[in-house]
Amino acid sequence: MLDIKPHHKVLDMCAAPGSKTAQLIEFLHAEDGKVPTGFVIANDVDNNRCYMLVHQAKRLNSPCIIITNHDAAVMPNFTVTDKDGSPSMLKFDRVLCDVPCSGDGTLRKNPDIWLKWNTANGNNLHGIQSRILRRGTEMLTVGGRLVYSTCSLNPLENEAVIYRLLVESEGAVQLVDVSSQLPGLKYIHGLSHWLPTSRDLVGYESYDDVPEKWQTQIRPQMFPPTPQNATKYNLHRCIRILPHQQDTGGFL
Repeated sequence: MLDIKPHHKVLDMCAAPGSKTAQLIEFLHAEDGKVPTGFVIANDVDNNRCYMLVHQAKRLNSPCIIITNHDAAVMPNFTVTDKDGSPSMLKFDRVLCDVPCSGDGTLRKNPDIWLKWNTANGNNLHGIQSRILRRGTEMLTVGGRLVYSTCSLNPLENEAVIYRLLVESEGAVQLVDVSSQLPGLKYIHGLSHWLPTSRDLVGYESYDDVPEKWQTQIRPQMFPPTPQNATKYNLHRCIRILPHQQDTGGFL
């Protein structure tokens, strides 16, 4: 979906342990015998997990990888020197935001998640996921491409995050249809309606219905578009991969 070319500048915002970063590097080196002019910056907030990234990078023996250790939600700008010697801000052609999530799409292989699963697990993650996604778009060049992904099936961690960005960006960001690039993949379309849910398993249609004790966990930005606005944001273009469809984990 990222359609990476050897000249692309790529940012992997939450990269550890590095399997996706390794694939990004391999795409850069798609032309045999040529050193790509592009590069991958692989970032992770966890210092220990960054060592896993180093291990992956050494295995591939690529000169086109930089590893950083920073909070992706407040990722600093990168400054580069142009050919005329003047500084400019680095913008990326491709950005991958595989954000921290509840992981409930991996229940089949991680049964321990059942012990702590709750419909409201996504409430506490929605904020950091939104901040990472927003920062990713800020670092993207005009006409660039960003992929947002989780291994959760909770719409609060997926469509709600994307919808929030589309609203706040006021048309600067578009959700594109990539279904033609994924022949043979079994999936369902993204949701346009969901109910933010509190820990007592009560869902709410609007923020006005949320009791005061839950208003710090359920925020106005978590609610879906109105039926009148749903078609405007094309949330059906999100791709939901359910575990039983291909005998995998669940992803968006």
